Amino acid sequence: MREIKFRAWDINSGKYVEDTTNYYLRLSDHNVFISGGRVLFKNITNDLILEQYTGVKDESGQEVYEGDILIDPDDNRVYGVVTFDNGEFSANGDRLYDEVASTFVGGNIHENPELLEGE
Repeated sequence: MREIKFRAWDINSGKYVEDTTNYYLRLSDHNVFISGGRVLFKNITNDLILEQYTGVKDESGQEVYEGDILIDPDDNRVYGVVTFDNGEFSANGDRLYDEVASTFVGGNIHENPELLEGE
């Protein structure tokens, strides 16, 4: 069973929130409050983007989250962006669980959008 955890990107500050232990977040059309690792739904708004840990690590052992940009080490090109669609994590249309061991996290869509230029 995978560990359920999140990270949060603060749209206003342009930085990841360092401690997501107790935070109000906006998730799609819902507002949520994270407390002690539990997600509780509330009617609070904030300018944070919630990204979930996929439960897998890249070839160097780094945790992979939604929004991470995976790099193919063979040619150092972008393999894909991690997304959650139709009940599973994927990158470049491939199930993440099958592909992540042969890639590494090169950055994320917020801090490293330049990696996606020309894609």
